Amino acid sequence: MVAILTTGVRNKTFKICIESLFRQNIPSFIDMDILVVENNQKALSSITQIIEPYKEHSNINIFHCLEVKPGIPFARNCALSFAQINGYSHLAFIDDDAFAVNNWIHELTIDIDSFDVVSGPQCALFPEDIPSFFKLAKVYRERVINHNADIQWAATNNVLISIDTLKRLNLRFNETLIHGGEDKELFLRVSKLGGKIKWRSNAVVKEHIVRERLNLKWALNRTFRMGATGFKIESCNKNRHKTYLICLFKGSAYLLKGFLSFIPFLISSKYSILDSLCDISHGLGFFYGIFTRGRVKSYA
Repeated sequence: MVAILTTGVRNKTFKICIESLFRQNIPSFIDMDILVVENNQKALSSITQIIEPYKEHSNINIFHCLEVKPGIPFARNCALSFAQINGYSHLAFIDDDAFAVNNWIHELTIDIDSFDVVSGPQCALFPEDIPSFFKLAKVYRERVINHNADIQWAATNNVLISIDTLKRLNLRFNETLIHGGEDKELFLRVSKLGGKIKWRSNAVVKEHIVRERLNLKWALNRTFRMGATGFKIESCNKNRHKTYLICLFKGSAYLLKGFLSFIPFLISSKYSILDSLCDISHGLGFFYGIFTRGRVKSYA
């Protein structure tokens, strides 16, 4: 089953996302259905109007669930509960502002029973005439990981999860992390408990970067939030003393990296100085998380 989370604010990209799922080259041993999880107080007619025409498709069922509790972890757990109750063996996630290449499901399901979680890259698609200051910045780009590498954590923008593994380990998304980081925290717990997470470079989804996110304020707010929620993520898996030490180290390391990288970024056209600014913001976020114990006011 593939789950799409939406609030109904990106109807155009949401429709493109669904279309990409119906174009998948699905292996013969896979039966795929689609679940749309709408995170709103009440269902929007615009979402229903987009979904209804696809319900006549002969091979893929499309379901629609409403999660009224606001927050990403509640929506993700809604999808997880649906998959568990209805007997699905695996659950894949994709965001409503992204779309999958035609072999996405095929790549995720190669040797499917050998791994607990499989993840792949989400590649950024920028509007035209966007300066390299943003295009080259890591905050908009995926991690660089070797194909078929074992990884410690994954993101739910592109992931396939074994339902049996989560049931056996009694794991769900942490609903206290309502401002982000709930996916990284969950998969770190999977790894800690012996689960295997595999990276597939060819299992690609592509994300439309909207112009509203292409500004300095958004980039700095996002990396600051990542640092602040980093404290809560660490505290979920470690004791208090170790959590403070690790966050102090990470915060200091990001600050040092940010300040030291200013000169190389200023003289090279291959990098963006925005990376330096984001590293500093990330580091400050860790210190904010330490002093507030990870309380974050808003999601970016």
